Amino acid sequence: MIPKKAKDFRKQTAEDTGYSKELVNSFLDFYWERVRKDLSELVYPKILVPNLGTFRIKHWKLTETKDHYNQILGRIEGNFQKYKMYKDITDKVQKIEVIESELLKEKIRLDNKKTLRKNGDNQNNMEEQSSDMARLPEQDIQEQKSGEAIQGENADM
Repeated sequence: MIPKKAKDFRKQTAEDTGYSKELVNSFLDFYWERVRKDLSELVYPKILVPNLGTFRIKHWKLTETKDHYNQILGRIEGNFQKYKMYKDITDKVQKIEVIESELLKEKIRLDNKKTLRKNGDNQNNMEEQSSDMARLPEQDIQEQKSGEAIQGENADM
């Protein structure tokens, strides 16, 4: 199979949609720039790109990167000339901590779901049937009596 280049897709898309090549190019550049930015800046723990898949952050890479950043912070702390670098790295560490907390919440939620499924408690998880709020209480009583009458008829058979 011969791989296709991006410029071929852009040209074909412009022809198929009837829009100008410049408009298609600027739209695709904007879209992929936004995807790259979200992936690299740790905005979300997972990002869905339609027709391409879901990209998830690797939790072990987060801890490795956080440790690496903390080592750098230890070396440059107190050096006024590298304050901008210090500020940027502390921002990245804070983003990593936020993502780690979101991943931990998601893991806890999935573990709770798994234990409920494993224990078999999901058989009785439907809510109890209650009377319809728009109906009169007499109608509920009539249905209960008719249900009892039907059960009585079934017992006679």
